[in-house]
Amino acid sequence: MKKYIALGVALFLVTGLAVFGVNEKTDASIENKNLPLPTSPQPNLELEEGKKTGTYKQMTTDEYLNRYNKLKTELAGKGIKVLPFTLEVEKKTNFYRFYYPKKQKYTKEEAKWVSVMLKSDGKTIDGLMFQGTPDFPTIKAMIEATGIVWSTQLDQLLTGGGTAKSSEEMKVDGVKISIKRESSGITVMVDPVRLDPPKKL
Repeated sequence: MKKYIALGVALFLVTGLAVFGVNEKTDASIENKNLPLPTSPQPNLELEEGKKTGTYKQMTTDEYLNRYNKLKTELAGKGIKVLPFTLEVEKKTNFYRFYYPKKQKYTKEEAKWVSVMLKSDGKTIDGLMFQGTPDFPTIKAMIEATGIVWSTQLDQLLTGGGTAKSSEEMKVDGVKISIKRESSGITVMVDPVRLDPPKKL
């Protein structure tokens, strides 16, 4: 009789454990169903926008000079000379320059200035300007160092393409390039494209 009782208790325990195990698995499966599904990483919209418009909008003077000097080295290997750029403050005007004549007296050929406008942080470029005697290799390198890929349209804009206008401009990859031709020389502005002010109704 005791054997039957012991056997009954054992069966009861086994059945109870089995039921508990099923419930535990069921609870676990319910919990798993409530877990959030894994999501794929979302693209960084700022980075994507940066790829579309280039990096000139947020480019520091150090980054720009690194790019320009690489181009300068490549061009030197092809026998093409461009002006050396370094960030300085011209004492005479108190302007930031990448290049300016160091002599008090200089020839017309040496009359070239490359100015740089900076944002409030004192590091990020807000605009570039070449003024003086035309130096197309330097102007081209100055523009390319912003990250713009050169094109035949830019060649025509720079050289005039036989139908040079006194003033022209072009927008490329988030950069506005403006050219003004005068008898005394050429002025080339390279600025990040800014939003136009709202028009009046």
